[in-house]
Amino acid sequence: MLYTITLPNTRKVSEFVGIANKYKGTIKATSGKYTADAKSIMGMLTLDLTKKISVDVNDDDAPAFADDIAEFISK
Repeated sequence: MLYTITLPNTRKVSEFVGIANKYKGTIKATSGKYTADAKSIMGMLTLDLTKKISVDVNDDDAPAFADDIAEFISK
């Protein structure tokens, strides 16, 4: 599943990474030409947080993940 999120500050990045680490599958985040492991705080901080971030979730629990990150999903 592919989601578009916004992470306005480093505290929200930390919250997002904590949620991502609850899931076993692969979760990749992309901003511009850069892709990072969404389970890595350092990786996520390398992305441009001023832009929307695409998150690709490869997990059987993708709908549950979407519920957990609902506050970050761009409307």
